[in-house]
Amino acid sequence: MAVTIKDIARRTGVSIATVSRALSEAPTYPVAEETRRRVRAEAERLGYVRNEAARLLVQGQATLVALLPDWGTSLFADSLAWHVGEALIANDLAPLNVHCSSPSGDGAATLPGLPLAGGIVLECGEVQQKNIELLQQRNASIVSVGGTPLPNTDRVEVDLALGGELAAQHLLSTGRRRLVMAAPAQARPTGDARRNGFQNAVVAAGLEAGDFEVPAAIVGPEVRAAAREWVAAGNLPDGLFCHNDELAFALLRALLEAGVRVPDDVAVVGFDGLPEGELYWPSLTTVAYPFDAVASEAVAMLAARIEDPEAAPQFSRLAPKLVIRETA
Repeated sequence: MAVTIKDIARRTGVSIATVSRALSEAPTYPVAEETRRRVRAEAERLGYVRNEAARLLVQGQATLVALLPDWGTSLFADSLAWHVGEALIANDLAPLNVHCSSPSGDGAATLPGLPLAGGIVLECGEVQQKNIELLQQRNASIVSVGGTPLPNTDRVEVDLALGGELAAQHLLSTGRRRLVMAAPAQARPTGDARRNGFQNAVVAAGLEAGDFEVPAAIVGPEVRAAAREWVAAGNLPDGLFCHNDELAFALLRALLEAGVRVPDDVAVVGFDGLPEGELYWPSLTTVAYPFDAVASEAVAMLAARIEDPEAAPQFSRLAPKLVIRETA
């Protein structure tokens, strides 16, 4: 955990305000030279890194917030980053999108050396780790949204298990009994929560849920080819739940190209609630990720953390919502 001025104050026996003044470069702060020397020596011994962002924020100069998105170029990642960016702007903060390399890259740190009010990590994963470490070294306030939890950090997440449960319950309510979840193999273990919710609801109905694993995390030619092969092999379910809306679009196309009637033969439910789903034909029934609520909560947490860096970590879990359209 990063060393704070509170730690230095406790070890030197002076007030937090005195430590702050002793560490300041401003010559007008009235601190005895011996106290200044002792505080700075202890700060150096403890490895204290000055929180420039907090100082500039107090002065009204630091308004940049680093956005560390998921590595993928997906509609979901773009939508989440856009909503969080809008929430930051509404709170007089400026989003700074920071590139994070893909899993095939070296995960190099790309965070610029600018004064930052803090950082929001979207769908936290390994590829963001070096940039996260840079934020931590700067004592920057951090909020994570989804993905892998960061220790001792404010966090917002969506109840993915509930989302899987909502999808299964809806398919069951329409009379479907042969249910399958389609997901990328790379989604394990991060996708297991929605899979677990889906499977638990199916099992509770006295049925067995099947799996269809697709070969890539990002929807592209490989996924479309695998979808066509799966559909051509027959033995289709009558209810299909997709890990995300983009995968649902690919599977819908494969089903329709093969002459499968949706939803008559196969009902399809996606996950994310992307606006593109309403424009698709037939329009996509989906479990909607609460983008606006997540963005508002994350920015509120960041503002609270900047105001009180010593407060206990905050946690919020938000519920997704079923949006019924034409595919199920």
